[in-house]
Amino acid sequence: MIQSPPLETIPTTGFAALQYQLDQKAGKARPLRPLAGEELIEAAEAAARLGYLGAMPRLTKRSNAQASIACIAVGVQRRYISGVEARTMLYTAQLALGAFPKRQQQKGRKQK
Repeated sequence: MIQSPPLETIPTTGFAALQYQLDQKAGKARPLRPLAGEELIEAAEAAARLGYLGAMPRLTKRSNAQASIACIAVGVQRRYISGVEARTMLYTAQLALGAFPKRQQQKGRKQK
């Protein structure tokens, strides 16, 4: 059986806390050590990516689907989302957009 580290070394926030919880669930808990150099940069990038993806609008209404498409484009630009992920996410957002009823035409406008 793997022993847990002392309570004061268990992270409570950020990427380290998430990683610790995942390791606990997988039965791979290990003593924590401070990150430095490239590891610290990778952890910060992973935390930024998770935060960005978690903050994206849910596809629950038409305006959210449109906003999600814009967020995907920005995520690719900032390198939070890979090209393969972007294709899948854009396809999903487009399907959701097509599933919502179209907005009603205002009076006086010509229909195409």
